[in-house]
Amino acid sequence: MKRTMFVLFLLITLASTVSAATWDQAKGIGLSISAVKPWAGNVDKAAMGSMFGINLKYGPNPYLLVGLDGGLGSYQPVEEGSTFKADSNSPFETMIYPINLTLRATPYADSRIKPYVIFGIGAFIWDLQNENAADKSVYGQQVDLSLSSGIGFEFFLTQSLGLDFLLRGLTLPTLKEDNVGNAYDVNRNVGEARFSLGYYFGQNRDKDKDGILDKVDAEPLNPEDFDGFQDADGAPEPDNDNDGILDANDKAPLQPEDKDGFQDEDGVPDLDNDNDGVLDVNDKAPLQAEDKDGFEDSDGVPDPDNDKDGILDVNDKCPNEAETKNGYMDEDGCPDKKPMPQLEAAGAKLVLQGVNFKTASAELLPESMEILDKVAEGLVDNAEVEIEIRGYTDNIGRVSSNQKLSEARANSVMQYLVSKGVAASRMTAAGYGPKDPVAPNDTPEGRAQNRRIEFYRSK
Repeated sequence: MKRTMFVLFLLITLASTVSAATWDQAKGIGLSISAVKPWAGNVDKAAMGSMFGINLKYGPNPYLLVGLDGGLGSYQPVEEGSTFKADSNSPFETMIYPINLTLRATPYADSRIKPYVIFGIGAFIWDLQNENAADKSVYGQQVDLSLSSGIGFEFFLTQSLGLDFLLRGLTLPTLKEDNVGNAYDVNRNVGEARFSLGYYFGQNRDKDKDGILDKVDAEPLNPEDFDGFQDADGAPEPDNDNDGILDANDKAPLQPEDKDGFQDEDGVPDLDNDNDGVLDVNDKAPLQAEDKDGFEDSDGVPDPDNDKDGILDVNDKCPNEAETKNGYMDEDGCPDKKPMPQLEAAGAKLVLQGVNFKTASAELLPESMEILDKVAEGLVDNAEVEIEIRGYTDNIGRVSSNQKLSEARANSVMQYLVSKGVAASRMTAAGYGPKDPVAPNDTPEGRAQNRRIEFYRSK
């Protein structure tokens, strides 16, 4: 079993190295073994027999194979009740020596596996012998005309070594005598199942006439195109650079297209798609040309807004400095400081409208914080400004209580501004109670105006 598996493995290995084989101009010789079975007499009396043979072959072209077959075999009468098994007690045995001239035809000129049909004509020589008779030969040696046809296939292990499997039938139209024994049984048909091993030599080794021998020709039936690319392998290369674009349409047939989504149909690799001088491998925007504006020009990315402040460079007076977006001249693209409203000079005063507190408390109401946030931005942008935060009340209640409340409210505003990034060293807080009213205290509206926070620019 191990030997059989080894032989099978060896045959498969040999076969896997064969890309094609041909009968063209081949001469061959083969050895065969067959199972033979005569039939179609008055009664079917022949058992399965065996035969050994030798075969000579010649291929006039890739599609035809002429052969001369000779064989030596025998068969006996069949055992009663069987179809194939020989009767071991029968004294009869028929010796056969068929000779056939054959013609095989295949549609596959260049293939490792060649299915074919076969036709033949020849002589069927036979001699029925009786072991119990003094003269063993019953009729003497007989010769009858043989006509044959069949199907088969040849499997090439190498370009020279092939395994052949054949099923064919022989008709003996001139046969008149019993050729089996035991009964008058003229078996004019003979079936044959044959296995043979053949060796070929002298094949035309350059079938496509391209000057490259078949044994080194990757495509022995397709001539090399001799386009200057891998011309020694025998295979035409319709797409030399294997980029999927046929050379006929490829503007750079020896350079594969880079398939980068840019002009991929022309077959030319585009090392700098946008032609900006920055190779695509280094170009962060390979389909957009660098603007060469002196800002990050090596990355290949056009920078319409170098400082990324949202103002295009064409409109940006400071294209490499980001706008501060502080609500003051934000459209010019230049960083700037927002001036303090109405506190342009030392000694100026500003009443913060909308800065309110809970009743009789220094706790800021939520709506006050939005106003103070803007004040904090202005102070941060104008670091040279120093202020005094002044708290005032109306005249309702005790003066001392109002004084303390005004101081607490001024300090509350100062602490809030500190929490927003304004340095405490730039601010002082003071309470003035009901002093310096800005409106009469005899009406609710006037008293509301007097309860205020006022900024005084001290520097």
